[in-house]
Amino acid sequence: MKMTNLFALGLLGFGIWMFIRKSSVAKNVLFSFEKLDADIQKLKILMTMGVYNPTTTPIEFNSVVGALLLNGKQIALVESFQKTTIAPTAKTNILITLRPSVVGILQTIQDIVKAKLKGIKLSASFVGSANIDGITFPVETKLA
Repeated sequence: MKMTNLFALGLLGFGIWMFIRKSSVAKNVLFSFEKLDADIQKLKILMTMGVYNPTTTPIEFNSVVGALLLNGKQIALVESFQKTTIAPTAKTNILITLRPSVVGILQTIQDIVKAKLKGIKLSASFVGSANIDGITFPVETKLA
């Protein structure tokens, strides 16, 4: 076998090994819905999402897209392209600013504020997908 063929075969094997390793690392990432808040003065909703890397390899969080649901009703579309490196065995919180549709923004913020004042528990969840190390996979998490 020629030396160039051996080199090409070794390079191909290394590439396959790296892809499999990255995809298994990315699939082990855990998400948590940490906090939901409203900024009445700026008419926006703030969501904090925790990204936990339980592996011994640092990962690159590239993006998250999806929908924020409040009591089962979609209130805002979510998209964040804030690239962040998540250290091994560490959790990083990512602050995402949501801009709901103009029609329902005041009603949504009003509902959140009323619920906070009355001590009513809101059922908020996020459904979407995330891109970790160039691999996209589904994410579904509820506000704890």
